Amino acid sequence: MPGKPYYVPEVNDGLATGKYSINQDLVSMGLALRSLYLVSQYVPLNDEEAQAIAYHDGMYVPEGRSVSHREEPLLLLLHWADMWTAKMLEEKSGEIK
Repeated sequence: MPGKPYYVPEVNDGLATGKYSINQDLVSMGLALRSLYLVSQYVPLNDEEAQAIAYHDGMYVPEGRSVSHREEPLLLLLHWADMWTAKMLEEKSGEIK
């Protein structure tokens, strides 16, 4: 995976279209697991940091239930920051009122 981009430029008749698509040559895995795999190759992580990356989507994905009510503080902080950012961006773009 390192060295393989997640997004690749779309090409039409040998010319770049300015659009990107997901690289179909990558092994399929969830975003949190891919993030944990990539980061851990370059940065040593402690248990709390690994949990925060792996479960930052919290209760919104089935995997999050496995740590329910046993979240470390860093996981709660990262999950809250992720939710808050998404909410602010969605409201700014007019998607959610």
